[in-house]
Amino acid sequence: MLSIAGALGFLTTFPVGRSAESFEAFRRRVYVMPLAGIIIGMICGAICYILGILSLGFLAPLAILAVEGINHLDGLSDFGDALFAHGERKLKALKDLNTGAGGTVLLTLWCITVSLTAWKLSPLYLFFTALSAEISAKSCMLLTLSTSKPLWDGMGKYMMEFADARATLSSVLAGVLMLALQYSLSFPFLELFLASMLGCLLVKVYSERAFGGVNGDVVGAVNCISVAVCFACAWCLCC
Repeated sequence: MLSIAGALGFLTTFPVGRSAESFEAFRRRVYVMPLAGIIIGMICGAICYILGILSLGFLAPLAILAVEGINHLDGLSDFGDALFAHGERKLKALKDLNTGAGGTVLLTLWCITVSLTAWKLSPLYLFFTALSAEISAKSCMLLTLSTSKPLWDGMGKYMMEFADARATLSSVLAGVLMLALQYSLSFPFLELFLASMLGCLLVKVYSERAFGGVNGDVVGAVNCISVAVCFACAWCLCC
């Protein structure tokens, strides 16, 4: 429970698990990340469901930001700057604290994708999509941490220290959960999960080839890209 509280404190804006003891418990049991994703997804889904009933589903990005904060989007921004940079400037762009054109483009695309697709979904499907997005995103982050090499000393490397085979297994079990939910609720949870995993794999492979490894910004970008992929796929499969 302490590790889950630490995960919620690290991954969200919730006023829990902010102590050094909680964070260390989470870091040593980083495999609980998908469990935290279930809790985060239920809360995000409930907010999105209410927005859907009020015909305000297009505000889903704000609901996600209210729960997750901006840390992941900051990673997406830095990844976007590095993505559009050339040669040796990629690593410099990844380290730069300022947001450039590349980061602005990815942030805009993320907001548009989540907003427009959420607007088209029914309230119930919007709840299911938000739940699926958070479980998938946290599983993708965990898989990235457990199967990548750190780019440099930093938060990414710090979190990878205990991301062992249990972390990989936890991501696989999350996929099994999505399959069970799909059969129980007749919603394409598994398809959304697999699509987000494909997006995660593409980011991971690109980062290892372009940068030589993965850092915290890349992991944050994986979270955001996974969420956007889930929303886009839900719109394609359910509308």
